[in-house]
Amino acid sequence: MDFDTMLRFSKEFSLVWFFLIFIGVVAWAYLPSHKKGFEDAGQRVLDEDPLHELSAKQTSERSVSSEENDDKNSKKS
Repeated sequence: MDFDTMLRFSKEFSLVWFFLIFIGVVAWAYLPSHKKGFEDAGQRVLDEDPLHELSAKQTSERSVSSEENDDKNSKKS
C-alpha cells in the first residue's frame, strides 16, 4: 500500500465517519423523548430575561420616586 492509496482511504473513511456522526446527532436531537427537555430549556431562557427584569425594576423605581415627589409637592402647598 503506497502513500496515495492510504491518503485516499483516510479521506473517504473520515468523510463517511463524520457523516455518520452528523446523522447520529440530528437523530438524537429530533427524538420525541427529548422534546420536553428542549422546550423547557427554550422557555427558561425567555423566563429569565435580565433586560426585562432590569426595565421592570427601573419602572417601579421611577413610579416610587414620582410618588415621593408628588407627596413633597402637596406638603409644600
